[in-house]
Amino acid sequence: MGTTHSQFGVTKTFYTSVYKTQNENSDQIFKTRYGYYENQKDVFYDGLSLNLSPTEKESFKKLKYSYAKSKNFVFYEGRVIPNADPKTFIVINRKSMPEEFKTLNSVIGMDIYNREKHIYQFGKLIFTISLK
Repeated sequence: MGTTHSQFGVTKTFYTSVYKTQNENSDQIFKTRYGYYENQKDVFYDGLSLNLSPTEKESFKKLKYSYAKSKNFVFYEGRVIPNADPKTFIVINRKSMPEEFKTLNSVIGMDIYNREKHIYQFGKLIFTISLK
């Protein structure tokens, strides 16, 4: 199932895509290798709490390429993307993105809000296209 190592009262079990860290005096934490992980109380990105309410934590979903979303927020590398719409937000890789954005040479995020299409690169809004 996994390889277990113990040192200084901390037990770590390593799996192919997930590792579990357990300390005698703390809660268990499960961490995926892409930066987002959670315990019973909150969701974290590289050790920093996202400070989600219970409703936001329950709706939290990790997407691809460091993106994630919850009921009311979209995240890139654990930071909220201002004004991004989690209801319509999707992540698009180079193979499936529209031709006009392939020159960006990276993954993009996209949402549609208030008759506008928003294009995000590395979690920042880079284009707004009016949908009339």
